[in-house]
Amino acid sequence: MTISRRVALGCASAFVVTGTSLAGVARRAVLVRKSPQSAQSAAQRFLELLVDCDENGGTSYSSMIWIPAPDTAWHAVSSLNDLAYRVANTAYKKRGYRLRRVSAFKTRAGVRYAACWEYISGPDWHSRHGMTQAEFDSARAEFAAKGFRMTHVDARVGFAAIWERGDTSTQQILTSLTTAEYQTQAAALAAQGYRPVRIAGAAVNGVSRYTAILESGLAGGWQADPEMTVSQLRKTEAAMTAKGFHMTDASGHMLNGKPAFSGVWQKV
Repeated sequence: MTISRRVALGCASAFVVTGTSLAGVARRAVLVRKSPQSAQSAAQRFLELLVDCDENGGTSYSSMIWIPAPDTAWHAVSSLNDLAYRVANTAYKKRGYRLRRVSAFKTRAGVRYAACWEYISGPDWHSRHGMTQAEFDSARAEFAAKGFRMTHVDARVGFAAIWERGDTSTQQILTSLTTAEYQTQAAALAAQGYRPVRIAGAAVNGVSRYTAILESGLAGGWQADPEMTVSQLRKTEAAMTAKGFHMTDASGHMLNGKPAFSGVWQKV
């Protein structure tokens, strides 16, 4: 389906953080517009699936995130197998769309991918998915050497990432860290002017591991938390909204049978 910022505007407040057993609702990717709108803070609002219903005993979790972008055409999918995702990604790239988000989930039918593409011009971009740690590390080095910066990463079922040509000097990538390791390294980088723009969690042998993209030179206030329960995420989202912040990134994974979430908020 092709959807724009104007679609489903009335649903925005209902899906800030959602847990539901209605898989059909949670699986639908919805893009809505921000209100009020300004030239300085234009953004798309995207209902992103964080935990699939098959991963969590029939209950799925989604969250509304803000993606900086003008009011352009988008295409969103919520459950494609590997082949269908590859075909879609190739086809939409040829048509002038740019992949903005991709996430992998374990379902009863096998690994499935959720993704969204935006119809907009920009620098050359590439994506890879289903990578092992070694393949991901190799791809990072390869693209960095060619002058491509990472714009998105997912680590739940293998690694999936997006790169676009640009300045890599303002970026730091943290990979497969425990919660404590992530917090230590993120704090050290924050002291140098870096802040997280993407935190992707995964469970490895019963322990959360985090891969993150941190950027320097960004204006405005921010807050990030790598590991929250459902209730903690809801409380944090409510508190941050009250302070004028918007969720710009979210990720979820199953940890010892319970969903765990990460989030990044920015004052827009």
